[in-house]
Amino acid sequence: MFLPLAKGKDIQSRFFREGLYNSHKIEYLAYHTRDTRKDFMRQLYAEHLTNDDYSYQIQIGMLITMTAEVMRKYQDSMTCSFSEEDIENDEGFAVVGYMQEHRVMLTLAEMARHFVFSESRCSRLIQKTTGMSFNDWKRILRVRRAENMLLNTNMTVNEISLALGYENTETFIRLFRRVLHITPGRYREEMSKR
Repeated sequence: MFLPLAKGKDIQSRFFREGLYNSHKIEYLAYHTRDTRKDFMRQLYAEHLTNDDYSYQIQIGMLITMTAEVMRKYQDSMTCSFSEEDIENDEGFAVVGYMQEHRVMLTLAEMARHFVFSESRCSRLIQKTTGMSFNDWKRILRVRRAENMLLNTNMTVNEISLALGYENTETFIRLFRRVLHITPGRYREEMSKR
């Protein structure tokens, strides 16, 4: 949901990237706003009560917009739990960010070459940043991409499987089911009801 807020190179963007990668080196961001945002909260609650086919997406949009506005307006008053001690974290975020952008066909060797790291260093950075191996993280990224494609395109499961680099659709379906405990077709069907 907050992926667009994780694109920058500042501490705020890093906070959201860490949330995506389950790293949580920055435990909190606090903005000293003196603004209660009561009107916004009322609008958000009203949208929650609407509960139609669009209310969930509207609520997400409202939260992202409000968060971005607070980040922009109050960034000078922000405090956080970050300390500059561990430069390796930055390298880890760079590696997993690159991996996220090139997730479909990327190999560990290609990524290591790109960063001029050894494969073992690259692998260690991924493990430290995400808590997962290269292959496990790549699988998760593919499943997340598949979720997006299932919800936002008319592509068939087979077409999505091929687009994500799977030669065998059954392998893709098994992986999707292992991660989300539901088949891609059933996932699309269930989510379209919401």
